[in-house]
Amino acid sequence: MADLVTLFSADCSSYMDWQSLGAVYSHRKASIPGSITRLLACEDQRYRHVSIVPTFTHKNFALLHPDDPYSPYNKPASLVSWLDAHPDFQGAILMADADMIFLSARDIVATASRVKPGHVISATYGYLKGVDEPDIVRRFLPDLPNGVVVPKVGGWAMMTASDARCIAPRWLNLTEQVRTAPDGKRFWHRLGDAYVTPARPRPWIAVCRMCAPPKPVRQTDSRAFCFRRCTDSCSAWQTAA
Repeated sequence: MADLVTLFSADCSSYMDWQSLGAVYSHRKASIPGSITRLLACEDQRYRHVSIVPTFTHKNFALLHPDDPYSPYNKPASLVSWLDAHPDFQGAILMADADMIFLSARDIVATASRVKPGHVISATYGYLKGVDEPDIVRRFLPDLPNGVVVPKVGGWAMMTASDARCIAPRWLNLTEQVRTAPDGKRFWHRLGDAYVTPARPRPWIAVCRMCAPPKPVRQTDSRAFCFRRCTDSCSAWQTAA
């Protein structure tokens, strides 16, 4: 198995400090291989809890767009920041959330053995209805080949560092496009977020997934899908950008 690093995004708040402690403790308790690092969006030089777990600090991207305060901008942006700071890392990355608890190393080891360039493994998020809407998909993924199905996935993802370097900037860019679309009120309510209201029209879940096979290959774990053709597609996007 390639070197594995587990990363998760958090900000400098007591709420996320508790989550971070739980994530790191369970990671160690379950003997998950590799290291775990909190990607901390924090610009407060006086914050006392920076060192409670292994931490990489970076700019807080929640106000990337001042008229759209959205803390999940930090998840892809933190991955971009960490990769920029670790240009020599060539292993595998498990991108998780701070509120996730690790129960067993067995499935993670098995998943890591299947990850390779062009193959990203993630979990099914069935409520991401936006990927079923052809007009939405075509709007944000105009270069998606005909016949390619975009799976409903999210939460965690495991990928090679080379794929992460390609995916993370595109992930952030797509999130920005969806969140800041001038005509967003025409489609935000169709993306699958049950909490969209006229007062809060922007969805919390705002990402179109960018790499997918014509026929998703279901893994042994029924929650996971393996993406094909990711590397070629992302390379083309990266060049275009």
